[in-house]
Amino acid sequence: MVLTNSYDDTNPEHRRIRLAIERGLGIPNLVTMSAAMEAMRRTGFQLDVAEDMAESLNANEYEYPWYYVMDTSLKWMPSIRDTLTINYTNIISESVRSGGLLSHFLHAGERLHLVSPGTERVVRNLALGHKAIL
Repeated sequence: MVLTNSYDDTNPEHRRIRLAIERGLGIPNLVTMSAAMEAMRRTGFQLDVAEDMAESLNANEYEYPWYYVMDTSLKWMPSIRDTLTINYTNIISESVRSGGLLSHFLHAGERLHLVSPGTERVVRNLALGHKAIL
């Protein structure tokens, strides 16, 4: 995962989103696509293809935005199955992120030694990363 070349480190909102993604998804240091490609070239890799799929999908007038599977909006859901599956996943993510029911279950599971210590924190960070990329 890399940042789009439109990322502006002087923009506080861009930095907030980058830091939330890094923390939530366990990525130590996100860099722009051009910086990542240059680092690969310097280490001897030959890049045959490098593409920003979000730009490609938009340029090809793809029916749904690239992030539709993470969005809670119903307007991009191509089928009832997708709507149920994706919204179920988003409800879980939102519940953990906001300290809802699943968060309490994970906390109880840790205290009862049913799940590993730190599970709630990891899941909460993943949910924060999920929310940041929307």
